[in-house]
Amino acid sequence: MDIDLLNVTTEELLEKFGAGNHKPGSGSAAAFQGMLSAKLLVTVISLINEPKRRDNHQMVLPTLLKMDKEIHNGIFPKLKEFQEDAVHFGNISRC
Repeated sequence: MDIDLLNVTTEELLEKFGAGNHKPGSGSAAAFQGMLSAKLLVTVISLINEPKRRDNHQMVLPTLLKMDKEIHNGIFPKLKEFQEDAVHFGNISRC
């Protein structure tokens, strides 16, 4: 795959996912969906951690901040590898 899927427009990416080709395929779409979900979760954690909300969430905030760190340092970087997976799958499917 010659295109970096993370650098195309949303419309272009949706077209590629909806084209029914083997790449980017359902695995790439699932990884992208996971990336979007991770970013939305990070946003919610950030909002909960704001000073005006922090006191109301003291019981769960340590767990949420740990999740935030895991998302930034492990989960999100791994999900970004879907581009590489799409390239490898494309190479194999041509055989």
